[in-house]
Amino acid sequence: MLKFLLTFLVFTSPAMAQKVDLRNIPSNFSFVSQGSESQVTMRFIRREGDRFLFEESAIYTDGSTDTVRVWVNAQSQTTAWGQTGTETRFTPHDCAPSEGTCYHIWHHPDDTFEMKTKTYVENGVWVSVEYFKDGESWAFWERDCTTYDEFGFWIDYVWIGSDGTTDAGARVRPGDNRLDELWAICQPPLLTS
Repeated sequence: MLKFLLTFLVFTSPAMAQKVDLRNIPSNFSFVSQGSESQVTMRFIRREGDRFLFEESAIYTDGSTDTVRVWVNAQSQTTAWGQTGTETRFTPHDCAPSEGTCYHIWHHPDDTFEMKTKTYVENGVWVSVEYFKDGESWAFWERDCTTYDEFGFWIDYVWIGSDGTTDAGARVRPGDNRLDELWAICQPPLLTS
C-alpha cells in the first residue's frame, strides 16, 4: 500500500486538494480493503495536534503481516508513514488527493527523492502520475487511478509501476467496485517526463 502513501514537498503548487476535513472524522472510522497481494485494515487512532494518526495493518497472501502508522494532515495528505523511529517522511506532505501539478520531497530512511505528481480527475477517478528527479530530468515512477471517500482514503485503486508491476484493490463492501473502469483509465501509454 506504499503507493498510496508515497508523498512529497510542494515547492510551488497550483494543485488543489480534494475537499477533505479530518476534524470531522468519526472516532471509530475504519475500513478493510482487499488488494491483489494483501488485505489491509485502516483504522483511525487519534488526533495529535494538527495531525491525525491511523494504523494500517496488512495480511499478505503468503500469511505474513505488517502494521505501520500513518500520519496525515487535516486534508488527508500523508506527512509520515511506517514504524515509529524509521518512518518515511514527506515534506511537507504528499499530494494525494490533489488536482494539478505538485512537487514534494520523499525522505525514506535509505535515501531522499525529489518528486513531481501530476493529477487530474476523470469521471470521479483521480489519475496521478508520479515522477522522480533523475539528474536534470524527471523519470516516470508510477501511475495511480483511485476513487476516494469523503475523508480522502481510497475506495478502489489501480497502481502501475515504472517496471510494469501492477496492483489493484477495492474496499470490502456490498455491491460492485469500479476496478474495470479504473483499469481502462489507468492503462499505458505511461508518460516518461
